Amino acid sequence: MVTEFVAGATAVLAMLVSVVIHLAALELILRWVCIPTRHLTGLMIGVPLLMLSHVVQVGVFGAGLWALHAWYGPEVGELSGGFTPDPVSVWYFSASVFTTVGFGDIVATGAIRVFVGLEAIAGLVLITWSASFTFLGMQMNWRSRVSEVEAALDR
Repeated sequence: MVTEFVAGATAVLAMLVSVVIHLAALELILRWVCIPTRHLTGLMIGVPLLMLSHVVQVGVFGAGLWALHAWYGPEVGELSGGFTPDPVSVWYFSASVFTTVGFGDIVATGAIRVFVGLEAIAGLVLITWSASFTFLGMQMNWRSRVSEVEAALDR
């Protein structure tokens, strides 16, 4: 029971840190990239920045997963199926969970499943948040372009 609480608390901490990272990325993109230019160029810079923020967020969850594995070992659960606790494997597993792809080559057992489940929920929400933001940016860009075309046709 304690290990489930620890796994859940670690996941919630990783979620909070990821949301802060995401908000900072969105704020940066809004203030310094998209709004000043209002051009497609802003989105061409903004979308990779959002993707980079997701890479960092996956790293945050990977660090939480690694910490659970390092501090509690088998007591908190295991990741089976060719998993080794090196940075690349931890990041890979975290990325497959965060994106909800879940290839199935690495499987969580024990209390660590709480962490993995919460990471999947967080990843789904954060990725769809990015998609919504990108859609709104494209919509704003298209509206301004349609207005420019209509103004040109009226001349």
